[in-house]
Amino acid sequence: MSNVSFVMVMINFILIASLPFIIFRRDGSFNLRWCITALPFLVAVLVLIFGFVEVLTSLSVSSLKLFELTQISAAILSIASIGLIASTIHVHKFKPALWHQVNDQPQELVTWGPYKNIRHPFYSAFILAFCASLCLFPHYLLLGCFVYSSLVLTFTAKREETRLTQVFGRQYQCYMSTTGRFIPKRLL
Repeated sequence: MSNVSFVMVMINFILIASLPFIIFRRDGSFNLRWCITALPFLVAVLVLIFGFVEVLTSLSVSSLKLFELTQISAAILSIASIGLIASTIHVHKFKPALWHQVNDQPQELVTWGPYKNIRHPFYSAFILAFCASLCLFPHYLLLGCFVYSSLVLTFTAKREETRLTQVFGRQYQCYMSTTGRFIPKRLL
């Protein structure tokens, strides 16, 4: 495992872990739904640390060239995730709701910056972080974290979209028709 790529991936997960304290409103709580969503992030970090100190071994990579490519890919994906998180934080005029709350009504509909193309750029960044971790350290536990978090984030995004449609009505429906949930529509 490359030291530089490991540091990049860990910085990415540390940034993700700090988001509830940096950007989100403080009127929420870390309830069961939030914990269920956060669980694969904790597991991924532990797997990466255990892989780095060689307590766990990764799935074998067939060649040195492929290994180097996966390590570089891990760093690039982490940088992309960090950049997406930073640009998403930057566009919010008001602190967004810590989703999974009863009172998580949004104060505004953000459709600029990363939201111009993606309805859930934070979740897209989280998925990129899991992709980076899989490139860095291919392991069944990380694959499980990726699949689990993708399913939970999709479920959460659908729930948020239902609530946003109730709050913003036709405006949000039009926005949904022009943007992708996690990937820009023009790439689909």
